[in-house]
Amino acid sequence: MASIAIFNFTPVYDNGQWKNLHYYNSIILAFKKRGHNVCSFITNEILCDPWNGNNVSISKEADNSVEIKLKKFKPDLIISFNNSKPRFVEKFDCPIVIAEADTAQYFSEQYLIKENVDRYHFFYFTNNGLNQIANRFNASKKRIFYIENATSIKSKQISKVNEISFIGTLYNCRFDHINLKNKKSAAYLNYITAKERKEILLSLKDYQLKIYTNKVPDTYYDLRNLNKISKKLTFETSHIEKIMNQSLISLNHSHKQAKNQGYSWRVLDILASNSILITEESNLLIKKFGKNIRKQFYSSVLDVRKVCKYFLDNKNANIDLIAEQNEIIDKFFRWEDRIKKIEDIFGLKSEKNKENSIINFRIKKNLKPTLMISLILRFTKYKKKHIHKKKFLHLLKFLHLLKFVHLLKEIFIKFIMIIKTKNFIMYKFCVKLKYFRHLKNSKHHY
Repeated sequence: MASIAIFNFTPVYDNGQWKNLHYYNSIILAFKKRGHNVCSFITNEILCDPWNGNNVSISKEADNSVEIKLKKFKPDLIISFNNSKPRFVEKFDCPIVIAEADTAQYFSEQYLIKENVDRYHFFYFTNNGLNQIANRFNASKKRIFYIENATSIKSKQISKVNEISFIGTLYNCRFDHINLKNKKSAAYLNYITAKERKEILLSLKDYQLKIYTNKVPDTYYDLRNLNKISKKLTFETSHIEKIMNQSLISLNHSHKQAKNQGYSWRVLDILASNSILITEESNLLIKKFGKNIRKQFYSSVLDVRKVCKYFLDNKNANIDLIAEQNEIIDKFFRWEDRIKKIEDIFGLKSEKNKENSIINFRIKKNLKPTLMISLILRFTKYKKKHIHKKKFLHLLKFLHLLKFVHLLKEIFIKFIMIIKTKNFIMYKFCVKLKYFRHLKNSKHHY
């Protein structure tokens, strides 16, 4: 039996708490089923900028709480998705894995990974992940391991409620200040993904379509007005499993950055369910699931409706495809098999007969960071290469002063709403103070 600490970011904030995605919970549960203890840390509670950012902690108190918990837990292995973790974690005397949640270009504090690259092992699942990690961080390929994605979803025979369901992010498809000529930029890829995703969903509005997401941009007013978007947050495994199994068709539309690199982990969830997957063309899926899966591909926005209509009109055609894909999932794409591989890599012993546990670490005052914090962090990262250090620090002070003035106005306007809306206004102020103080006193400037 080993003790595994897992750090990851989540986009889900519900009922006053950050909640883990089904993806991470499935991995955590698989470790437990293999006979290991797991301690789960959601980094939104600990770091100011927990995704593709700088691992600057919200407070010393947050750091101390995590460190005390880790020392008591005595981890044999630490897994940090996208390198989102407190900086002090490096001093723990056990292997540390940086695992892909997104491709390597979105890992946090990449310059620190380069400076201490031999401290880490790496897990990747994308098609070119090995070369990306090796080249970006000068990492030895002997320390980089292919841990393919898997699923915990089970196929169940339940009544069908939706003709078509879609679970995923609804990106805002505005294109202000985007250079549409630079087709390799992240901004362009985000815009094209958002535009296609909205067009695909709109093309299916005449069907019994239900969309499950965690945030609805104002550009999706039409679909929301047609009651096509569920009001319930979707992140728990049991809920996702139910949605897929009660849908005739489960739609997938991957982000453009994944083209020829991989596919959404939700694809495997759908293929494990009693729903037929409809997704974009993918040579990777043909290699994994055979030529028959081509019938489930669409080539364009206009083609989606045609493919969906065929499977809705020919429901019997779904049965054999679903059975074949369920069988492949059960043989090759279960998380327990991935955990076995991780055990082999690090010499971890599985002891299923012994009592084990999952510890979900939570900060006592679980408060939600604001969008403005994220915007300021993005701005500082954009400017870091173009501004001299002294000028940069002066700029931060100026921004901080502007935010302080704005905050006083915000407090005055919203004071009466504090208890009712729980906007945590003072928290916004304190986090900004903490972030810029840490940034100024940091050994490295950004």
